[in-house]
Amino acid sequence: MNAYFIPALVTILIVVAFLAYYFTVFSKRINSALANRFGETNGNVIAIVFQRMVGITFFAVIPIMVIVFWLKNHSLSLDYFFPYINPTLTPWILGFPVVILAINLFVSKKEDNYKRYPQMRAPEWGVGLILLNAVTWGVYVLAYEFLFRGFLLGSMVEVTNVYVAVGFNIILYATVHIPKGKKEVIASLPGGIIWCALTLATGSIWACFFAHWFFAISNDYVAIYANPQMRYNFRKF
Repeated sequence: MNAYFIPALVTILIVVAFLAYYFTVFSKRINSALANRFGETNGNVIAIVFQRMVGITFFAVIPIMVIVFWLKNHSLSLDYFFPYINPTLTPWILGFPVVILAINLFVSKKEDNYKRYPQMRAPEWGVGLILLNAVTWGVYVLAYEFLFRGFLLGSMVEVTNVYVAVGFNIILYATVHIPKGKKEVIASLPGGIIWCALTLATGSIWACFFAHWFFAISNDYVAIYANPQMRYNFRKF
């Protein structure tokens, strides 16, 4: 088998997965039906949960089935999927959430950000909705990292040098953000570099996953605090 077959296959899977995802989750018919059935706020929350579950299916479940079962007799390193942290990097990794939170405290309070995030546009956030948002973000981000920093980066590092592997990963990562707008594409460039660097430095996707997840949820929760049309209600579940 050609050495580049697996990276090429993963690239094709990513392109197909994201096309299928965007055509599904941005269907006006589905979003309108949910809004009509459950009301604007609840319909929006259900739509976002639906989007994330579709993402898990297309970004993780289907690619894993294809790669594991179709390529079961071929070599594919799974090293990046196993939890491992280099002890010398532990202080840096533990300090990373502090840096992320500091960035979000500065950026997430801006009107441009809180008009877009959180994706669930509920005016009142009880404990249940906070947890639902965190859990669904978590599994969605994990699916993302499995595909980009696990299968794609892991397979490309085996057949080419780190710079090519990271460069290609970042380009493809930015490309799939195009439907979300120019600002998302621009933000994905440094983000892609950081997530790849974390994966390579720690030898697994898990530090990257937790950092990416914390970035997403902390952005949401700072944005809720900053948005005058949203509020927390910790007495409500």
